[in-house]
Amino acid sequence: MVINAVKSCPEMIRECPSIFCDDERIVKISLQEDTEELLLYASERLKDDYDLVYKAVKVDALNLQYASDRLKDNRDIVLRAIKTYSGVLEDASTRLQKDEELIRIAEMNI
Repeated sequence: MVINAVKSCPEMIRECPSIFCDDERIVKISLQEDTEELLLYASERLKDDYDLVYKAVKVDALNLQYASDRLKDNRDIVLRAIKTYSGVLEDASTRLQKDEELIRIAEMNI
């Protein structure tokens, strides 16, 4: 029932009990919608899942702000996000915020 609700309206994940926010299928379905807040509702475990977070920042770069610290320090994920919206470089780890190539790419996408 929850899967069908989220399929018909991805924003329904906002209303789901937290146990469903740890279900990878449900969170992936919710990421079909172009909105940055949906990763916010994922469990901490899923916010640290490379594939899920990569998909989330591909859908909306602003999802980077909700990724785990480990993935905010992942160059591939940050690169994917800044190619869409350069402003999310500020959500990356301090180390990657100083990466000259990422800064250059972000500046090209302004």
